[in-house]
Amino acid sequence: ISRSDNVYGGRDLNWSRLIPGAVRSLLRGEAPLLRSDGTLTRDYVYIDDMVNAYLLLASRAHDPEIRGEMFHFATGESTSTLQIVHYLAEIVGRADLTPIPGGKSAGERVNQERSTDRERDILDWTSRVQIRDGLASTVAWYRNYFQTTGASADSQGVL
Repeated sequence: ISRSDNVYGGRDLNWSRLIPGAVRSLLRGEAPLLRSDGTLTRDYVYIDDMVNAYLLLASRAHDPEIRGEMFHFATGESTSTLQIVHYLAEIVGRADLTPIPGGKSAGERVNQERSTDRERDILDWTSRVQIRDGLASTVAWYRNYFQTTGASADSQGVL
């Protein structure tokens, strides 16, 4: 059984999610709109780390130590929504755009700090991609996507 927190990376065209929506807004030259006040913290795991986690788990599926166990894949570090958007703005080159916070989001699920000790000890798995590096790769993917598909960061809805 595998679980994860907030997985991010390219190819996510759900613009209502924090990272795709913020990148698209920043590429448009607009300040990103947040659902919350931005202080909520979460663990963000880059897609490459999750793919590696799933492959590792699948390769050991018949191992009695693994079978039927639950593993929670995370980085072990929480980052606030405001910090994520700040990093994205720097990467895009639009640090001048300040996110527009919403209200307190009572319904938002906030992840607790996750220990990654069990995943490291049993599976020899740890997240390898640092948040800034993963966000830089994500921004590069979106820039390429908008350029090569002819889609525009100004388009509405799913592109």
